[in-house]
Amino acid sequence: VLCLSAAIVGLAVGLGAAHPRFDAADGAQVTSGYAGLLFMILSALLVLASVTVLAWPVYHSFRATWLGWDSGAAELGAMLAGLAAVAALCLLALLSAMQTGARRLAALEATGG
Repeated sequence: VLCLSAAIVGLAVGLGAAHPRFDAADGAQVTSGYAGLLFMILSALLVLASVTVLAWPVYHSFRATWLGWDSGAAELGAMLAGLAAVAALCLLALLSAMQTGARRLAALEATGG
């Protein structure tokens, strides 16, 4: 959850910097724009991808616990691999969104617009 929170905040800041709406009268106009819609779609896809990656290892872990089996190295390894994959996906989303936002905001400042 910590990784997802950081990635979603990074998406919000990065997309907000990449597509600023400084002339918006209120926050509702910002969220209904292109960047707001793109942020909502990308953050939902990020959560969906994270849940999809972790679904199978969590299922096997819960099944083993339910049936009274010991969780072996395979279940633990799959869980750690899934968590590492989600952490890498979140880090990629965070860094790419923030870098894109910084580049576009710097280009906007350079043009004086």
